[in-house]
Amino acid sequence: MNRRHISFLIQTISFLIMLLFMDAIAGAEETGMSAAPIDTRKYMLVDEIRPGMKGYGLTVFSGTTIERFNVEVISVIRNTGAQSNLILVRVSGGPIEKAGVIAGMSGSPVYIDDRMIGALAYSWAFSTEPLAGITPIDEMLRIFSFEKKNDARKTVAGPAEVGSKGWAHEAGVAVASPASTSESAVMQPIMTPMVFSGFSRETIESFRPQLQGWGIVPVLGGSSAQGGQVEDAPFEEGAGIGVQLISGDLSAAAIGTLTVRDGDRILAFGHPFMLSGPVDYPMTTAYINAILPSLVVSTKVGSSLKSVGVLTQDRRTGIMGIVDGSARMAPVTLSTLQRGEETGRTFHFEVARSRQLLPLMVGMALSDSFTQVGSATGEFTAKVHYEIEMEKFPTIRNDDFFSGAGGFPVLSSLGLVRDLSTLLNNQFTELSVKAISIQVEVLEAIESARVTSARLGKDTVRPGEDIALKVIMKPYMKDYVEKETVLHIPEHFPEGQAFLQISAAPQTAFFERMRAPTRFQPDEIEKLVQLVDEDYPGNRLDIRLLVTDPGIVVKGREMPALPSSVFSVISQTMGKEPMGITMSSVMLEKHITFDFEVEGSIIIPVTIDRKAK
Repeated sequence: MNRRHISFLIQTISFLIMLLFMDAIAGAEETGMSAAPIDTRKYMLVDEIRPGMKGYGLTVFSGTTIERFNVEVISVIRNTGAQSNLILVRVSGGPIEKAGVIAGMSGSPVYIDDRMIGALAYSWAFSTEPLAGITPIDEMLRIFSFEKKNDARKTVAGPAEVGSKGWAHEAGVAVASPASTSESAVMQPIMTPMVFSGFSRETIESFRPQLQGWGIVPVLGGSSAQGGQVEDAPFEEGAGIGVQLISGDLSAAAIGTLTVRDGDRILAFGHPFMLSGPVDYPMTTAYINAILPSLVVSTKVGSSLKSVGVLTQDRRTGIMGIVDGSARMAPVTLSTLQRGEETGRTFHFEVARSRQLLPLMVGMALSDSFTQVGSATGEFTAKVHYEIEMEKFPTIRNDDFFSGAGGFPVLSSLGLVRDLSTLLNNQFTELSVKAISIQVEVLEAIESARVTSARLGKDTVRPGEDIALKVIMKPYMKDYVEKETVLHIPEHFPEGQAFLQISAAPQTAFFERMRAPTRFQPDEIEKLVQLVDEDYPGNRLDIRLLVTDPGIVVKGREMPALPSSVFSVISQTMGKEPMGITMSSVMLEKHITFDFEVEGSIIIPVTIDRKAK
């Protein structure tokens, strides 16, 4: 066995491992399905396929014209997963000779003796030969057995713990990748080109890693083709198909190839798009402008054309759609204003209701808005207000405030992305986003200040007394500034040692999670929505007076500084109700808002004594 065959064997084994992993992700999606009889006059099953057989595939390389490419069977790999096989082939002809297997060819139907054997769906990264994997047609046809569900989602294993605003690990969108551009020699789903219109190059590059984690190749393109191209575009086996994720002033559409059309039902891709189960995405015809050859990932560059129906299923062996009808989209209004100007710009667009992609797509749009008013890599200060209107639940209204440079536009979208992801991926119930409104005000300069020290009027105070506080801050590239305020110590404040915590609001959120972790573990959707609605904007200074006496959290409600004797009484009263203990208790809280970002935190000890002078 020569080196080439050994390498091929290693690649194949690695691919089988990946398929088993994907099968585990898909779970038991095929359990209980009853497959309809297959027309063997139209379709050729795996048992009939032999190495050396030759045939052809159909796809679009330019415009909307369906063209043939050549296919030769290398082998059939059996039992790659639960009731799954794979057909290994070598492809040739047309642009494939220079570009290899091309992103966007996913779903290209392949025929032997004019009988369809399946869809082109897998390839090797950095392969020196155009080798590909075909998903057998009988496995794709099983998708028709799924009935479209009203909830348009799989069972969700959502987060068991909800983050407050300062947690870095909650700031992004969780990614479970069915494909990637890894340099390892592993067969993987053919990458899916996603064509963006109205977005800047800087935004596309900033979000490229997240998109590639989903097996998506981001491509900058223009608006949909014009005139007769729209009306004349075919929607048949081998034609281009688009999955419209954003439409309006901004646009984003994934491009692939239609495999099967059976009346008003279609199948495409041959592999999952996002492996989301039941979905509700707009389905379009597609136009291919060009083929972009690359040593990494050659790709089709195209655009969506005319809406022709709804994508209803996203399964392990492909996607399914229904011709006619329309998907429910989430309308978004994004307004941008540069500080000092009287008028700004407003964008109106709609986003597909995808648990995975809606947060990311909206985050990209928000990040891109900063490039509309200045340099994406220069100095920025931005104030962001966003509202998430939901069906059956109160509207979320939150503020963000950021200042910085470099990757700042991406950072500025994270609060909204995090909140959307937390809501849509909750473990309690389906949440439907009705509309999203975003207002952005930008200044092309860094406006921030760090808390360096603070002084109290005196170290020992009486309950009911007012006490002066002076906070010293160091602004960016400016002299020190002081902020004076007065704190009123409540009459009921317990005597003893306390500590004054002065911190930027995002850091307060971090401290809160450590102080009262069970408060961020909601046991019902209403509490989760309340937690997401808590606001920790970056331009707010939080002043809190705490005591070391612990409290308890019952049903999301905190009871601070309880005497030890009370714990046993409450415990017996609540029975089996979940109860958490806090590490300390907040007795006084005050907020001060600035027109710059606040950073840093300090703690000052304070003694509470009723006999103090």
